Order: sequence, then C-alpha cells, then structure tokens
Amino acid sequence: MLLSHGHGERDVYKGGERDYSAFAKNLSFRYSLINQGFGVTVLDLKADTVATDIADNIDIIVIADVREAYTPDEIAKIQRFIARGGNMIIACEPRRQPLMNPLVENLGVTFMPGVVVEETEGYAPNQLFVNPTETAVAENKGYYRMASFGSKLSMPDAVQLVLNDSCGFKSSVLFATTPNAWNELQTTDFIDDKPVINQETGEKAGTIPLVVCLTRQVGDKEQRIYVCGDADCMANSELTTNRNDLSTSNFTLITEAFRELSYNQFPISDERPHPYDDKMSISGQGGFDLRSHSVYGSYSRRAISRIHHDLVASS
Repeated sequence: MLLSHGHGERDVYKGGERDYSAFAKNLSFRYSLINQGFGVTVLDLKADTVATDIADNIDIIVIADVREAYTPDEIAKIQRFIARGGNMIIACEPRRQPLMNPLVENLGVTFMPGVVVEETEGYAPNQLFVNPTETAVAENKGYYRMASFGSKLSMPDAVQLVLNDSCGFKSSVLFATTPNAWNELQTTDFIDDKPVINQETGEKAGTIPLVVCLTRQVGDKEQRIYVCGDADCMANSELTTNRNDLSTSNFTLITEAFRELSYNQFPISDERPHPYDDKMSISGQGGFDLRSHSVYGSYSRRAISRIHHDLVASS
C-alpha cells in the first residue's frame, strides 16, 4: 500500500493532529494498517521522475489533502495506475477542490466548492457526525455493527461529492448526511458566525454523500476506489479523540475500506459461525451443578456458588 507524498499530503510518519501515523504505522494502535498485515510505504511523485509508471507491486494508493497541484505528468501517471485497475482512496478537504478535481473527474466525481454543514447540539455546524447508509449496512458487516451500536463517523470540514455514473463506474454511497444538511458557500467562521441557508446562492437542504465506493470490472477483477469528502476523518486527531456524548468509530471506515480494497485478504478475519447450542435450561431435577460448567462472563467462584444456590433454592 502506497501513500502519495510531496504535495502537502498527509504524512504517515508524523504524529501531528492532521497526520496519518495512527492509522498507517503506529505499532501501539491495534487498528493501524501495519498491525493488520499491510505493508505501508510512501512515494513522492514529484521526485520520482525516472519511473514512468507506478510499480506493478503497488495494489493500493492513498491520496489525501493535496496542497500543491500535481503536474500533468504526475496526473498521467496516476491515471495509468487507475486504467490498469489499481485500487485507491482519494480524500479531499475544503479549499483543495481545484487541486484534487483533476484526479477524480475521470471517475465521475466532483468535489464541490463550499463546506458541508449540519446542526449538532454542542458542536460547530461544520463538525459532522454521519451514519452508514442502508447500502453500507446491508453489504458490510463492519458498517452493520457500527450502525447497531449507534456509532458515527466524525467528519470535520467535509466537502460535497457530486456523482456521475456515465464514466463507467458504479457508485455506492456509504456515508451521507441527514436531509437537514446543506453545502455552505458563504460562511467561513463557524465559531462566531451561524450559517443560514441562502437560496440565492444555490444553497439548499438535502442528503449529501460524503463517502462513496466506485467499482468497475477491469479484466478478471473488480476495481474499487473510495472517494471521501474529508481527509481529517482518518487523521490522528479523530482516531484518538473520545467524546462523552457521542460514540464515533472512525477506525471502522479505515478497517473496512482496506478490507474491501485488498479483497478481504487483510485484515484477517477470525469470525466463526454463530453456534446453534447457545442456550441453557436448568430445572430442579437431574442434579445439575453450575459450578462444574463453563459460563460466559467474569464471575468469581463465590458469585457462581451464590447463583447455583439461588437456582437450586428456587427449584
């Protein structure tokens, strides 16, 4: 797996809030890719002027928050990687849309100007907390568990995605806002100012896609490209932040995205079929002794003896 470097993108070796060391190379973070079986390296397309193409042994490329424009030759190199069926994650940030749209326009995606906002009590309107869509929940166990526990994806400063399926890719929206969100085109100070929908500028409330998976058949495999309207959702800051009033699970996006991009090779799944014999009935007959049987949970010998006593007494 390769992360693009050299144009201000997120850094996998630094521990700053906006960097990607936690999800890529932090050995003490269990969900870090290096702990999930992935080899992580970086490539500076600007410095790599000798190679005409990205190496064949690179299966996944991550491009996040480009701050300096790619040259036409660099874009062409990335497009050739896409043309051969390479998988990718492309994540944008506000004010980076003009720099990153050349990377996604052939995929049928446009990063729109503005910042997506939605009111959440106690938080700035540009701090989004979004749920996995019905499509994501139905097709992915990780997103299903995320929804079951009521966990959300935290996305500070996200940009709207506009999708066009005429470019040969099928798009599946995995995370989106509620119908109360809108793309704010005027407000930039979300602490002291309160954004209001201005219909004259084209602002309107509606469900806005923020994470999509693009797929198409290339030869004998299905190509998969994740496009995300926020790069901070995978950064150190969001992966290490705990909020008392909201449950977030941003690492689920990382784990499941790379599981799909690697065709379920990594992270290795240790799931087992649910056992049929998962219930126990106790009656007063038969001399059953709970103390000699295994039970779920962390019970002391004294607690088990008490449970056994109460069961026998009640029978």
